[in-house]
Amino acid sequence: MTRTLIDPEVVLQNDEVDQENTWIRSYSVVKNSTIASDVFIGFKCSIANSVVGQRVQIANSCVLGSLAGRKVYIENDVWIGAQTSVDAGVHIGKGAVIGAGAHVIDNVRPFSVVIGSPAAVLKKREIKGNHQQLSNAAFLAEIRELFKQEPPQFKDGYANYSKNSGNF
Repeated sequence: MTRTLIDPEVVLQNDEVDQENTWIRSYSVVKNSTIASDVFIGFKCSIANSVVGQRVQIANSCVLGSLAGRKVYIENDVWIGAQTSVDAGVHIGKGAVIGAGAHVIDNVRPFSVVIGSPAAVLKKREIKGNHQQLSNAAFLAEIRELFKQEPPQFKDGYANYSKNSGNF
């Protein structure tokens, strides 16, 4: 089992975060939410009053839900692009892909690809093979190993990953 990683400067309040292979990046805030296993949450995300399923990837600077609204539900195997916002009460179905910069105001059906503001369906994903076994485990293990060899340096809320970073 790979343990969950919580980077520096992450705020967790009243949460349940699965302790198997989940990674929450720096400067993210997670409040009143449940996060399952094999989840990646990028830098500077705000997640409130949400239930996040297994094998979900959330890119940087995303905003999901609000403390004042109904719960957001993100089913398993969902990918959410950078700078996406998901309104309170929205349910995102299994295997959906949310394009970067989308503003999701309505429920998203399983295996849909949505883009835009407000988000609209672009197409339906065709899944081949055994999609039940998708996992971020190999990706996260490789990244963790790289970070052990060369940890990122943090400055002004940003991470610098270059080996010969010098001044940035």
